[in-house]
Amino acid sequence: MTVVSCWHLREYESKSMWDRYAGKEDRSIAVRSTVGGLQRALKHFEGDMNFARVGYIDFDKQNWMDGKHYTIPSYNFIVPIITKSIEYPDEQELRLTYRLNDWDHASFWGKQELDSGLFIPVDLHELVHAVILAPGTSAEHAEEIRDVIRQVGLSPRVFSSSLDRTPVY
Repeated sequence: MTVVSCWHLREYESKSMWDRYAGKEDRSIAVRSTVGGLQRALKHFEGDMNFARVGYIDFDKQNWMDGKHYTIPSYNFIVPIITKSIEYPDEQELRLTYRLNDWDHASFWGKQELDSGLFIPVDLHELVHAVILAPGTSAEHAEEIRDVIRQVGLSPRVFSSSLDRTPVY
């Protein structure tokens, strides 16, 4: 079994990513970081975490096993996990993968604090460079989010979504 964490690599916000993952919820946030910040944030994680940029192919014309799209061996277990359909290149996704050995599958999941997903300790000061509020976040919810950020001892800059700004023509 492989556990996956997905990250957006674009420098700017993406309306499609907000729509896809935050929906209409105005309490959603995006965490701005860097690949280096993410790597440093995981410095105390004892597992073997892999970082890979997702490849996008036309599954009608291409095969992830052909070895043309990746620099890692064609039959590596990670290749199908980091391959998506050509219809999603706007995501520009980075995936972190952690492979669980079959022998520790049951004992591993029995120790998790969450019902679904994997709890991995991270250094939030290394990870969180800025916080971006979802488009349409109310002033009240923005203040609640800022309070939570302060309560956990962080002090990143908090920005309103660029999608809330009116362009100047």
